[in-house]
Amino acid sequence: MSTSADQPPIGVETPLATVYAMRTWYTTAMDQNRQLRTDLARRLRQAEEEVRSLEAQVVHSEAAITALQSVLDKIDDWIRKLTPTEGIFAQREDLDAAEEDQDDG
Repeated sequence: MSTSADQPPIGVETPLATVYAMRTWYTTAMDQNRQLRTDLARRLRQAEEEVRSLEAQVVHSEAAITALQSVLDKIDDWIRKLTPTEGIFAQREDLDAAEEDQDDG
């Protein structure tokens, strides 16, 4: 093993206390990285659980939106049956057309 002239290879002229200090430092660094890995793995599991929960909520929301739209469509059909053609929907179309004209001009 080649080293610089300023620093002899470990074991040749290095005091034993220095070698133990280096070992302690590297052991501490390794332990900290192991703890970090454990913490990151736990956080990853939690994030994956959160993603699954959010995905389930999206599916539930989509089902609710579809069901509510179906109910609204039925209500609109009932209103059409109960209202003359010139009634509320015709008025709504007139209002929509008037709003478009205002937006254009």
